[in-house]
Amino acid sequence: MDTEQQANEMADTTSASVVALTGSSCGQVGTAIIEKISEDYPRAKLSVAYRDCPMSDAMALRVANISAQPNVTLVPVDYSSRLSLEGVLKGADTVLLNPFLDLSQVQCSLNCIDAARSFGVRHVVLISFTHAKVRSEIFGRLYSDIEDHVKACGLHYTIIRCAKYFENVFYYNNSIKEESYFRNVLKPNVDSTAISVKDIAEMATLVLLQPDKHINKTYEIMSKPFTFAELATTFSETLQRPIEYKQVSYAEAKKNIMGNSYLPEWRADAVLEVMKDFEAGIPAEIYNQNDFKEVAGHDPMTIQQWVSKVWLKQFESAERGLMRGKGIQ
Repeated sequence: MDTEQQANEMADTTSASVVALTGSSCGQVGTAIIEKISEDYPRAKLSVAYRDCPMSDAMALRVANISAQPNVTLVPVDYSSRLSLEGVLKGADTVLLNPFLDLSQVQCSLNCIDAARSFGVRHVVLISFTHAKVRSEIFGRLYSDIEDHVKACGLHYTIIRCAKYFENVFYYNNSIKEESYFRNVLKPNVDSTAISVKDIAEMATLVLLQPDKHINKTYEIMSKPFTFAELATTFSETLQRPIEYKQVSYAEAKKNIMGNSYLPEWRADAVLEVMKDFEAGIPAEIYNQNDFKEVAGHDPMTIQQWVSKVWLKQFESAERGLMRGKGIQ
């Protein structure tokens, strides 16, 4: 199906669609999905769950921006209580579950799935991770338990397994600005892969608004493989100044991950497990397919396209803010 035909068909079906977003629905992936649906399919109605608890200024601003969308209803929930989820799920045709990346919160995701069945939802769309099939790893254990519950719940389902996000590259911004280098644990010429949050949002939107085309399917989406040497070249060409890549030890990488992104130790360990998989050669049992084009009709962004279309805008905006803070106009 070509893109124009798909768009016309989507426009015809979205007027009656009620989509619920649960889990990390106000995080970067959830926000991108909400923006994509609101901008491209404003007749679709979105019921968005959020945890009614203290939040950072950045998260409060994100929630306020989401609530300003005319097709969005924000619903406070307590994920430990299935009954609390009635307000966001009742009347929805399809529910998106974007699990919290927290080992202690897996039960919250399972509660969402069970509540969806109780309150008449027909189809569950799960945002998962490519390593869900590697049960010996931390992310594998987290996501495989949720995937198993989705498949056994008795509802139609679609699982979208995503590679790690390009947006993790934003953590390199400070060292690129201040010292013209970035660092990671991989050797410069080792292949890795990732996916843009924008591409995840596009894929999820297409599935959420036409779920009957994707019943009981598991998709895997990722970019064309790239190396950190190629990423350094892309940064250098984009900024028109040399940007160097520096390989660091696993111990230093763990320290950097926990310090720069404030992640707990288990999350740092989980990230480094994925890096070790890449170092051993992109595992064929994990990265053996790429279904993005089958659904979206075009390839996902490459790392080069993402840097020029997404990263550069954010990097330049942050640099302008830094210069204003120093009194430089």
